[in-house]
Amino acid sequence: MKKLITLILILALALPALALADDPLYIDKHYSLFINSHDGQFVSGKGGRIFTFDSYTLDLYLCSDQKTGYLIETTYVDGIFLNSGMSKVSLVDVSGKTMLVYENGDNVAIERDENGRDLWIKMDRGLFRMSLMDPIDASADWRP
Repeated sequence: MKKLITLILILALALPALALADDPLYIDKHYSLFINSHDGQFVSGKGGRIFTFDSYTLDLYLCSDQKTGYLIETTYVDGIFLNSGMSKVSLVDVSGKTMLVYENGDNVAIERDENGRDLWIKMDRGLFRMSLMDPIDASADWRP
């Protein structure tokens, strides 16, 4: 009977410890894109704006497994902010190409930049660079 109780206690203590051994996901990288369509860079040959928005941001938060991410789009048009909310995405390699795949199956092509840091994302008007944001540096970006 003592051996049975000992075995039960060992299992009762070992199982929670094993569950904690799995590393939980955390945000490892943040990529960001900002388009200001009023800066004169994106105009058609006739002088009109290419984009129908005033400004647009796209932020990708990539988790520590490098396969799970969260995407947020914000559009500013005519004094109104429109936000997509946070969408969970997965980074998947399909036939040698990397895709951001939404939970409903919609997908967007992305490419890694030659600089080894940034991503290029396929949008209606072509590929746009998403810059990797540097995390805070306690010695340079923080004052007690």
